[in-house]
Amino acid sequence: MRVKAVLWDMDGVIIDSERFYWEEMDRFYEGIGVFLSPERKRSFIGSSAMINSANVKKWYPDLPQTAEELCAGHKAALLRGIMRVDGLIPGVGEWLSRLRAAGVKNAVATSSTGEMLDWATRALRLDEIFDTIVTAMDVPRAKPNPDIFLEAARRFGAEPRDCLVMEDSQNGVLAAKAAGMRVAVFTGAPGLSGAPTPEGGDYIFDRYDDAAFDMLFK
Repeated sequence: MRVKAVLWDMDGVIIDSERFYWEEMDRFYEGIGVFLSPERKRSFIGSSAMINSANVKKWYPDLPQTAEELCAGHKAALLRGIMRVDGLIPGVGEWLSRLRAAGVKNAVATSSTGEMLDWATRALRLDEIFDTIVTAMDVPRAKPNPDIFLEAARRFGAEPRDCLVMEDSQNGVLAAKAAGMRVAVFTGAPGLSGAPTPEGGDYIFDRYDDAAFDMLFK
């Protein structure tokens, strides 16, 4: 097996959470008079809450809320969304077991931070089934910059060429490529209706089954 480390995005890759996020974010933003187009929603994918909230403030400069206040509401909506998740995407646990048995390290490498990540870690035992968790709080720059993936590789002592990134967003693919890593795009948990498949991935798959595992690791 050539891969030494697998770096997993969280939302839409190991948990099917994004459909809940959009429902909760629509409820929050529409409640304050912000109506986001599909294009603007797509720009949120794979980016941080602070960056997204700052963009909303640019789009709606007359909003009475500051970017920081928007960020707090945005994060609260995301937290409500993730708390509706009841487990890992089917097949993820089996893949992790097979990779671990083969000596492959596994990291969560996510832009999610704070209460959302704390909840997911406790409720889904992420700290028990992954070797490390890297977030936007651990690095200077969030995706689409490569910092999160490079930090995960550093913790494992792995070269970028020996890492495989599991992503579902365009920002994530850009970050992986900027890190010099191969990237597999998972399309089995689409969170935003009409969102295009990210471009630039080395592989595309839609379920965690034996055929996809063999394609990526054998």
